[in-house]
Amino acid sequence: MADPNPPSSLDALLNQSTPYAPEDENERARRLAAANAPSSGTPAGEAPPRERHLSELSTAFVPTMQEAGPNERPRYQLREMVDGTAGLAVYTSLELLKERLGADQPWAEAPLIELLYIVGRDKIGVVLNPHLMTEDGRGDAS
Repeated sequence: MADPNPPSSLDALLNQSTPYAPEDENERARRLAAANAPSSGTPAGEAPPRERHLSELSTAFVPTMQEAGPNERPRYQLREMVDGTAGLAVYTSLELLKERLGADQPWAEAPLIELLYIVGRDKIGVVLNPHLMTEDGRGDAS
């Protein structure tokens, strides 16, 4: 139910009491433990699934010069940015990369930590989910 007398300012909102706030450290610890309890979906005696490393979870899709073989490092395709410097197009999903660049565009899934290292080392700009221009300056490259 909405409060019939809402706060009149941001200061009033920030300084109003929270109705169900923990009253002491023990209550805060109890609530945190309950919120972080292992799910009941793991059968008794079975170890919970291994927590994956950030580098396994954080990947992006990057256009490449050509398809890389299983034991080859991909050669990422650099594009010229508006200011004339080299830039790397990085896509958050494979579907978006294919939509913007076409199904024939070679690509690689790259760990974000690797991309951060490359752009920092080589001072390369990054553009996230760009609409790329064709060689003649028209809209999408697809």
